Amino acid sequence: LVNASWAGIFEDLMAGGLSDSGNEDQLLRTHWLTAYNSDRRSWDGTGSVKKLLSLRAFQGREQELLDAAFAYVKSLRAAAIHYRDIMAPQLPSAFSSIPDPAARRRAVDATRRLLRIRAMAAFLPLLVAVRLRYPTDADRYVAVTELCEKFGFRVYRLLGRYSNSGQSSMFSLAREINGGKRDQAGTLARLEDLIRWYSRPKDYAAALSMGAREDWYRWYGLKYLLYAWEEHLAGPKGARVSWDLLEARDKERTIEHVLPQTPAAAGEWVRMFTDDERRLLTHTLGNLVLTEDNSAYGNKPFAGKRGAVGAVGPDGLPIRCYANSKLTQEQLLAGLPDWTPERIHTREEQILAWARGRWAVPDAPVIEDVVDDEGLDEA
Repeated sequence: LVNASWAGIFEDLMAGGLSDSGNEDQLLRTHWLTAYNSDRRSWDGTGSVKKLLSLRAFQGREQELLDAAFAYVKSLRAAAIHYRDIMAPQLPSAFSSIPDPAARRRAVDATRRLLRIRAMAAFLPLLVAVRLRYPTDADRYVAVTELCEKFGFRVYRLLGRYSNSGQSSMFSLAREINGGKRDQAGTLARLEDLIRWYSRPKDYAAALSMGAREDWYRWYGLKYLLYAWEEHLAGPKGARVSWDLLEARDKERTIEHVLPQTPAAAGEWVRMFTDDERRLLTHTLGNLVLTEDNSAYGNKPFAGKRGAVGAVGPDGLPIRCYANSKLTQEQLLAGLPDWTPERIHTREEQILAWARGRWAVPDAPVIEDVVDDEGLDEA
């Protein structure tokens, strides 16, 4: 049983490209926090497992030791499957325990959105616990995953809290779910409480208000935010450019400044924008657009960047311009006659208003006596 389980675990990790030591350690830790002890201080690597299955502790009770060892192995084997699905949702076999294909697709999509935040350590025990307890129930998993995404965006990215913010509470919740001590309604309510505690509604609203951030370009969550905006604009048809492609390319290549960072000294941009306007508006959210490759745009005038649908160059290839882009947010720019300070402000207001709703949770009093206060200082 041990040999077969271990082989299956490594096969699962290899299938997901997760066979490095970092993922092996993370799987062991995730499983321990979920199934054995939610106190992160209790995890001492393989030393914790050796202590759990100590010959000395079970002296004279060999059958109990054997049962405990088998229980650990079986539980770890099941956790490994769910860990692989969560960390590698692109696999055709991901979430195969969910029988309905449409429901399985929702689980995959929700997981991919959460992975984009790149803050999985806090959420893995919770997600694995839900999958262990309800392996066929996509709706439960998706609801929890979506709240984890809201927590990750609001707490870790938008407000810049420490990466351990809320972890103890998340781990305790995972243990409760795995032990059958927390139902779905209680789980969702608890997560919403944590979101409101670590990203107070007034702080969340302030961080997504006009003028809250002068330089959005250097913000770590920019690409994630603009891709979510793209999915919103694209609607049911979905974004036509994959997140994996955009994430793999440097930000300098995939974030376009409509008003260029370095306009020509005697060009159109200098005539249309004052020095103060260029200084204040260049890196604002309203002036930043997601793109596949901005190398062809440079500091061209707006008309040159805008282009025309179907326009081709002397080589017969489509000219790279907003009008020919696969991205809806670039296509919308192509419908504008010009680019002015007023248009930058208007676009930023639109994105921020949408964002405040996209990662919102219902209003409710903040329950301060049921959460820990770790990581509340800004990173």
